[in-house]
Amino acid sequence: MPILAIDYGEKRIGLAISDPEDRIALKYKTIFLEDAKQLLEELKKVCQEEEVKRVVIGLPISLSGQDSKQTKAVREFAEYVRIKLNLDVQLEDERLTSVEAERTQAKDIDEESARLILQTYLDRRKKFCR
Repeated sequence: MPILAIDYGEKRIGLAISDPEDRIALKYKTIFLEDAKQLLEELKKVCQEEEVKRVVIGLPISLSGQDSKQTKAVREFAEYVRIKLNLDVQLEDERLTSVEAERTQAKDIDEESARLILQTYLDRRKKFCR
């Protein structure tokens, strides 16, 4: 069962999903945020259709390692997702993923950012599971 990654933004939410073996992160889609209810419904639909077992959400920590206003918003969003979808939710440091996504010149920056967040998570898990 795959893992879903979320790059949470105020207007757009990028999604990525793992392959069945949880080795490779793949871009999935971008959700354009209207309100919390619409976002939750779309996430619920994706999780059901793809049989998601875990959600990884990018945590925007500042380069100095400090929390910001956006960090607090993402932590609250992660708790909301955990409660409403009843799934395991993990936070993954997303420092520099937007910069790296822009370097790829992908037209879907939010999905690419989510893919990078998920690939980092998957690679870190592999490293510790050996």
